[in-house]
Amino acid sequence: MINAEKTVLINGKKFDLAGRLYVPAEPVHGQVVLAHSYKSSMEKPLIQYAAETFQKRGFATLRFDFRGHGNSRGGLEDFCYNASVEDVSQAIEYLNREPKQYLHSKKTILFGTSIGALAALLYPGDVTKQVLVSSVTNEREIYEKYKSQIEDQAEELDLTGSIEIVNRKIGKPDKKFRIGKEFVRDMQLARARATERYFQLDIPTMLAYGLDDEGIDHSVFQNVEESNPLVIASPFDTDHSFNEPEVQEELMTYVLAWLGMY
Repeated sequence: MINAEKTVLINGKKFDLAGRLYVPAEPVHGQVVLAHSYKSSMEKPLIQYAAETFQKRGFATLRFDFRGHGNSRGGLEDFCYNASVEDVSQAIEYLNREPKQYLHSKKTILFGTSIGALAALLYPGDVTKQVLVSSVTNEREIYEKYKSQIEDQAEELDLTGSIEIVNRKIGKPDKKFRIGKEFVRDMQLARARATERYFQLDIPTMLAYGLDDEGIDHSVFQNVEESNPLVIASPFDTDHSFNEPEVQEELMTYVLAWLGMY
């Protein structure tokens, strides 16, 4: 059960974001901002479990919904790489405005999963450490998955700025969602330069990934670890989702041990 969080509205220049804030009564070890994956929300089991684990160790936490996700404003068509970074920045700025003055002199940790992890990687502000779970190595993955649908609707995308995509899975009902022009261009051009950014990391970073995650190039993380003493690449016996409770527990045990290293 998540500790005594309060629901907050994180005001932004473009979109207001829904969030859940927890600040302990006693002085904290630091503050953690948690960012979820694409087409998910801050209620994702891994994000909830990570928040609760940090809270039990005396950290302030802020988990939030990206624009177009969960209870935040906007539509999924408003989401792109730049938008995700803006939302992370917005969340950190909100947390830094908390009246608990001791928060400002403590460390800030970013915890992200999948595209939330990529947003943390791309965030240009000052943070002390970051934990990137199932972080993106192939920025074109979503584009390649829906390439035929995107190409078939290219004219509509140019005219309206967004198109409807149908996600089909065998044995499951079709799910529809909208994707915006800016995000399509992001993926087509690999604008985030993810692989390059991993090799430029200059803060302590844990790259946690599932051994059964076929959407991630494991060698990128292994090579970064070999070339950068600030980075640790940690494989787990799971897939991209990290949904299994026992794997989540193993991950957070490892995270807490690693945080004590620096």
